[in-house]
Amino acid sequence: MVSVENLQWAAGFFDGDGCVFVGRTNTLYVIVNQAVTYKANVEELVRLFGGRVRANTFRSKPNENQQVNWTLCGKKAVAFCKQIEPHALLKRPQFLLGAAHRVEDKIGAGETIREMKKRVHAQVTAQLSPAYTAGFLDADGCLAITTGIAISAVQKYPAILYALAEVYKGSVAQETRAKAGWHWNVYGDSARHCLRETLPFFVGKRPQAELLATLNRENRLEVKAKITALKMRKKGVPVEEELKADFSPPELKMCCFPDSSPLRSG
Repeated sequence: MVSVENLQWAAGFFDGDGCVFVGRTNTLYVIVNQAVTYKANVEELVRLFGGRVRANTFRSKPNENQQVNWTLCGKKAVAFCKQIEPHALLKRPQFLLGAAHRVEDKIGAGETIREMKKRVHAQVTAQLSPAYTAGFLDADGCLAITTGIAISAVQKYPAILYALAEVYKGSVAQETRAKAGWHWNVYGDSARHCLRETLPFFVGKRPQAELLATLNRENRLEVKAKITALKMRKKGVPVEEELKADFSPPELKMCCFPDSSPLRSG
């Protein structure tokens, strides 16, 4: 039995980075593509719902991170849609269609789902749970340090971002660059409150979240360096020396974890 919190996390994650579609043989699929740096998210989906995982070797750019692909199809995909639909916000209409899909129907949900994806998402009025928010940020969020804790998310449409701002404050604005979409940013005490509420439910970004939770005036540079090192290691940047708690910040040029201490995922 999958817990309510796990279903909420999965719904938030799929609203950010999941896909529902019907194939040529009228078979329903749910699919996730994730950079291998955040494979813990895919491992969590397998633990909760089963499914198939494979490496996606295609790269649109030479330096692009390798992708891993998680897929459910057929009856398992229908069952997944039935479980997730009550907790989804942005993609709930797609999950509703997926939950009612039958392979034997001559007219499937494929065309309807494709049309839905072309529409601007309506306003999100439901309350966001901490587990849903953590799932969404695991998919589309960024945890960082500026002068303090900074949390952000980017979406093509702003509905879910306004819902985040309603619960956790912050600001929503449209990017000026073409096709850049909308972004939500929250800082300071409001960001700390968001982190405190969502921390127990993070999966892929849990290491960054746990580091940010320890941030204070005295250790700001140390925590920022550790988060930078963590991101470098996830991207496969060669490491040179171990971070130490008592390092001297002015002398720090490159902060990395040792090759002999592989980072645990999740």
